[in-house]
Amino acid sequence: MKVYYETYGCAVMLGESLRALEDLKERGHVLVRSPEEAEVSVIFTCTVRSETEQRMLSRIGELKKMGRVVVAGCLASAQPGLVKLLHPEASLVSNSALHELYKAVEGKAKYLLKGERPRDWFSDRPPAGFAVAVPIADGCLNSCTFCITKAARPKLRSQRPEALIEYVVKAVRRGAKEVWLTAPDVAAYGRDIGTDVADLLEKLLNRLPDDVMIRVGMMSPDTFADVADKMIDVMRDERVFKFFHLPLQSASDGVLRRMGRRYTYSEYAELVRKVRKAFSDPTVATDILVGFPGETEEDFEATLKALEELAFERVHLAAYTPRPLTLGARMKQVREDVKSERVKRAMRVVERVGLEVHKRYLGGTFKAFVDELDRKHGTYVARLHNYVPVVLKGKFELGSWEWVKVEGATFYDLRGRPLRSPL
Repeated sequence: MKVYYETYGCAVMLGESLRALEDLKERGHVLVRSPEEAEVSVIFTCTVRSETEQRMLSRIGELKKMGRVVVAGCLASAQPGLVKLLHPEASLVSNSALHELYKAVEGKAKYLLKGERPRDWFSDRPPAGFAVAVPIADGCLNSCTFCITKAARPKLRSQRPEALIEYVVKAVRRGAKEVWLTAPDVAAYGRDIGTDVADLLEKLLNRLPDDVMIRVGMMSPDTFADVADKMIDVMRDERVFKFFHLPLQSASDGVLRRMGRRYTYSEYAELVRKVRKAFSDPTVATDILVGFPGETEEDFEATLKALEELAFERVHLAAYTPRPLTLGARMKQVREDVKSERVKRAMRVVERVGLEVHKRYLGGTFKAFVDELDRKHGTYVARLHNYVPVVLKGKFELGSWEWVKVEGATFYDLRGRPLRSPL
């Protein structure tokens, strides 16, 4: 059968979709480049924000005009009724049933909304390619009041360490040079099976060659705190990017409590200090959610101050949008014009601080790992030891290490020139 697919959302959804598609190919199905060619279209969806949800619904509406549609992923998991209202004939596959996607594609089942993913699903058939996203677990341990993902992924279910290691080793044999360990909360990995992410990472490093790099994905501050010392020790390995994605969301303890976050700002700041003390110039990336219900001007000013004090290398900034099935949607909302104005103010701080952080690299010479080709602009992206991107012109081999001289900086990235050797 000819199958067309589209994937939206985070690295978890990317890794899961590619794994599910490998099952389809194993069963003899052929992936095609357009829905017009296909007998069935599969859309792997995201529903984290309201504008994302609307984009998904719009795309589903377009695809249904071209033939049979299978809707998989977070929208199908969290809001199946909404999908059916738009497209009654669509087949639905939840995140927990992605290992059975083939049944929907082949017309053997229309609704796969329950089930329990095998703990060794990620042990076989990794996709070929330079970078491989490896979802080490589904679900998390938190119950944040703003997050609809909890409805889409309600329960922590970790993949077995042996299965994950085998999956990565096979991916490396198929050409992978960069491995992304990802999950709704990477630091929660293993709590349900008597292990932890630090042990997984250490065992994985023992099986990988020297020319493969690992990036560790998002870790909730409270669960990271439990494994921070062990993770810092393991991440000293040169094959692990010194990259820590620790979402703060707000620097107001009152807002954090209403969000259901299980840490205070002072506890978070101490974690950041611990990471920066352990490594030379690590990247600490964060998420900031502006305008959560009850956020006062004083609360917002505390967050602006935190952006200055902690000087994050990267900030994912967004205005809060109420999501169905969450407690936050029932709270008294901040006015939209207030949220919009605060986002603009916060973005000015993010851009100014980010530029100041990146200016520290100007004039320096660094070794960088080439991991991306931007075909649109004809440039490459290379990563420093802390995953900071350096945009390069020229021709390079993905996976190579290049000496680069940094000659430009923005709040988002660096601009460099390749050198034959360090000066």
